[in-house]
Amino acid sequence: MEGVLMQEFDIYEEIHDQPKTWEQVTEDFEKNKEKIREFLRESDSFFFIGCGSGYNASVYSRNVGEFFLEKCCFDYQASEIKFFNEDIYKKGTIKKPITFLFSRSGDTTETVDALKGISSMGLSKSFGITCSEDSYLYKNSDFSFSLSKSSEKAVVTTKSFTSMALL
Repeated sequence: MEGVLMQEFDIYEEIHDQPKTWEQVTEDFEKNKEKIREFLRESDSFFFIGCGSGYNASVYSRNVGEFFLEKCCFDYQASEIKFFNEDIYKKGTIKKPITFLFSRSGDTTETVDALKGISSMGLSKSFGITCSEDSYLYKNSDFSFSLSKSSEKAVVTTKSFTSMALL
C-alpha cells in the first residue's frame, strides 16, 4: 500500500512541476534552435514515430508539423517502421526525410530497432527525442534533443509526454 501512495505522490508532484519543466525545455530549445532549424531544412518531409506515450507524442507532432511547417508529415508506431520500413519510406519525397523518434527512456526496443533499420538502410535522417542522454536513441541519432529535466519517477508519463509535445 505504501508503494501505491508514493506513486500517487510522484504523479501529483510531476503534474504540478510541468510549468517549470516546460520553461526549462523551452530554454534548452532556444539554446539549440539554430542547429535544429539547420537540420530540419535538410528535408521536405517528416516521419514521427514512437511507442505508447511516445507514439501519442508523434501523432500530436505530425498534426502540428503539417499545420505550422506545411511539410508532408506521417506518424507510425515504431513497430510498423521496424517491419515495413522500406515500403513506408517510399513516399516520393524529393529530399531524404527526417524521422523524429520519441522515447522517454531512449531505449524502447521497437524505437531502437526502428532507428537501427532506417539508419542501416539509409532511409532517413534521425532526430531522437528522449529524457536520457545515456540512451541508445540519444547517442545514435543524427540529431538528438535531451528532455532530461522531464524525467519521472512515476510509471505514468506526465512531464515527459507534455515536454515531447511542447518541443
